[in-house]
Amino acid sequence: MGTTTIDDIDTLKYMDISNWPETISFFSIPIEQMTLPEKAMCRSVQTFLIINKKKIKYEERANAEFMSPTNQLPFIIVNDQIYAGWNEIVEHFVTRDEHNNLNDVADVYTFNKLYDLEQYTSWCSDNNYDKIKLIYSKLYPFPLNKILCYRKKNEIVNKLKYKLENKTNIGTVYDEIKGILEYFDAHLSSSKELIDKKSDKFNALLYGHIYALLNTELFSDELKDLVNNCEFLLKFYKEIENRYYNNS
Repeated sequence: MGTTTIDDIDTLKYMDISNWPETISFFSIPIEQMTLPEKAMCRSVQTFLIINKKKIKYEERANAEFMSPTNQLPFIIVNDQIYAGWNEIVEHFVTRDEHNNLNDVADVYTFNKLYDLEQYTSWCSDNNYDKIKLIYSKLYPFPLNKILCYRKKNEIVNKLKYKLENKTNIGTVYDEIKGILEYFDAHLSSSKELIDKKSDKFNALLYGHIYALLNTELFSDELKDLVNNCEFLLKFYKEIENRYYNNS
């Protein structure tokens, strides 16, 4: 079973999702083990596949992160190839519309920033970390659970050290998340339709993040409250739920 290499990227972007097998093997950790950013990415990829009428064979593994060739979740298997993480699974593939992607540089930057802020929220806030470490390590035996959690925290802290160097407290991070949510809320309020039929990637990614913010238990409900204060984000979220999940 091969993995994607740098040389594969140019060919990946020309693969049409309609040529994928009808059923996709989808590997992730169990939902009760997912932290906020993992839940956002897994739900986003899941939604993208559902929108594109793919059946999903769910394969939950406590060690799925370490099965992934890049340690990114989720990962899928297509024609004996492994593709891991949102970018590799989605951004390099052509969908029904060749221009159906996140071409807006502002949106790409904003989604990436939101993901970093979600990681900070989970791993760099002492209050949230007390909850997250129990979620992340719950399916591993002692002392492996302690070791993996410590390693993961250090990895995230070092990664975000320069990206979010001015973030010294969770209040500042929540203010930035609030600004991003308000940005997308305003975007939706000015759109003719809440769900743009030509923007599968945008729809799936935005929904995945909203889903994670509403369905991850943290120290407080402040992030849920931020989402609930955005009228059009909530309408968008409920519309995706009703269209792709409640009738399944």
